[in-house]
Amino acid sequence: MHWEKKDADTNAADHWKVNVLPEILREYKPDDVCNADETGLYYRAIPEGTLTFKNQQTSGSKKAKERVTAMIATNMTGTDKRKLLVIGKSKDPRCFRGKKSLPVKYAANRNSWMTGEIFSEWIRDFNRDMCRQKRKVILFVDNCSAHPKESAQRLSNIRLEFLPPNTTSLIQPCDQGIIRNLKSSYRSELSANDLAKRVTLLDAIHMLRKAWNAVKSSTIQNCFRKAGFTADEHQADSDEENSEIPEGVTEEQFNELLRAEEDIHCHHVTTEEEICADIMAEESRDPEDDAEIEENEEFQLPVTRGEVEEALKIIRRFMEENSCDDFDQLYELEDKYDKKHLEKIKEGTGEFNHTFQDASGKEKQFVNDVDELRSEDKKLGKKIRALEKTKERNENMNDIRSKDPNDEILEIPNGEPRRILELTISARKCLIALKAVALLLNRLFS
Repeated sequence: MHWEKKDADTNAADHWKVNVLPEILREYKPDDVCNADETGLYYRAIPEGTLTFKNQQTSGSKKAKERVTAMIATNMTGTDKRKLLVIGKSKDPRCFRGKKSLPVKYAANRNSWMTGEIFSEWIRDFNRDMCRQKRKVILFVDNCSAHPKESAQRLSNIRLEFLPPNTTSLIQPCDQGIIRNLKSSYRSELSANDLAKRVTLLDAIHMLRKAWNAVKSSTIQNCFRKAGFTADEHQADSDEENSEIPEGVTEEQFNELLRAEEDIHCHHVTTEEEICADIMAEESRDPEDDAEIEENEEFQLPVTRGEVEEALKIIRRFMEENSCDDFDQLYELEDKYDKKHLEKIKEGTGEFNHTFQDASGKEKQFVNDVDELRSEDKKLGKKIRALEKTKERNENMNDIRSKDPNDEILEIPNGEPRRILELTISARKCLIALKAVALLLNRLFS
């Protein structure tokens, strides 16, 4: 919630701007001084119904749920406007189905609030980006419950500095006109009559990104100056940037809506009970619950190649018929489409080749396994045939009888191989010969 200036602590704000801020800024370049803040947005609200939204904000009505919280962050020179963080109610709204990229970072919880967990994850991503850019920056944020001091731990390239309590309406740059300018640009994109009927969350996200791009660096510099971040504060009101009021809406009605959105509660400290309740609610969630928020939106099939090419032709024809001679952006868009189309073709070809190679490799392995089995089968067959022959020879050899000089009958052991049998017979003959020689010598020397 943004504090009204009449309720702000002016003395604390002046003391901080005079005695604290100059010492901090002395350590950083203007490009490395950043501010971040959250704001609520009734992205479908019709200005005439502002009071209704305020009265029904806590009643659980359907219209009161049509809101998001957006985190805005930028450096002091406006040269580094960070990608918006949008927090919605649904993790998977119907309008997101089939979408692989968004122009913002998106998070969700059942109340569309900024929480300590979401902020910590956001600032870690910010820190990683600063590491890649090799930059050391300081980030000013308000001292709210959703910005836990623990989130400053392990930040190598970001120094997190908290603004004094009850002073943000006076010294926070985003509150000096950056957020209001963003919302003015967002509302100027809409027709008040169509606002609540046709705008989806995805439409709102794209319009927010477009509105953020429309916020000029001069406006951002002016707001930092107005907050006391530069010495020439008297020039702060010289560059007041405001978008046009939407058609069919009075300035009073438009300002009333902006004031109502300033009262939207954007922060919350999640308790253990709420974490458990969220987990249980997610497990029991009906997928159609998310679709209820987008009940007016029809399901859309993915865009085909032919539809894209036809749309590009229509845009070119419109430019030709309306004296638009700057076709460079159209050519750039066509080149981006052609490049993306070729990438998808290569990706598809790569997946096919990988699948084919994988299948070919499995087929080769199968063939090798079959050949190996056949080889083992042949070896086993040879062994079986060899054993059968050996058995047949042994059966034949068992019928052979051999006599020694003492007429002893020598039986061949059952199953003895032929080679062993031959060696045995030769040994028997040698013994007989040796006995004969011994008898002859005995007779000669007796």
